[in-house]
Amino acid sequence: MLAYTNGAVNAHVPFPVVDGRWRYIGRTVFTIVHATLHLPRSITWAGMTEADRSAVRNALAALRHHEVGQVRVAATEVARLNSLPRTVTPDALVYRHTEMRRQSAGLAAIAEAQRAYDAQTDRGRRQDRASSTLAGPRTEIPCRAAHGSALNRQ
Repeated sequence: MLAYTNGAVNAHVPFPVVDGRWRYIGRTVFTIVHATLHLPRSITWAGMTEADRSAVRNALAALRHHEVGQVRVAATEVARLNSLPRTVTPDALVYRHTEMRRQSAGLAAIAEAQRAYDAQTDRGRRQDRASSTLAGPRTEIPCRAAHGSALNRQ
């Protein structure tokens, strides 16, 4: 794997507010705790030309764009989940079960949104297929390495 993003999303179910009619009111709060992008600093091979080096710089920028897109996809889904209506119920157990389901479904929705982004962009190789600000250049590098020479990633 040339590049990837590690991240963590927290799904916290705060203690609900209890209103004057003894209803439990609240919702799960989703937060991106951290995101770390893992990208190569450079890619080289024997016999690289200036055109090859330029193509590598462009491809590394495209990889960075794709991986930042992963974080943006997660942030968009977190914002959507945090805007959902609050749970309002007179039953504490119903509140707890509703929010536990929301928590699980929300984390699954974030993971699915990222899988869909990767599928749509062919893991960044076709970043031009992404929508709006996520669209960008392809990440393919036309490698003209001499037969038998090694590709070096750092």
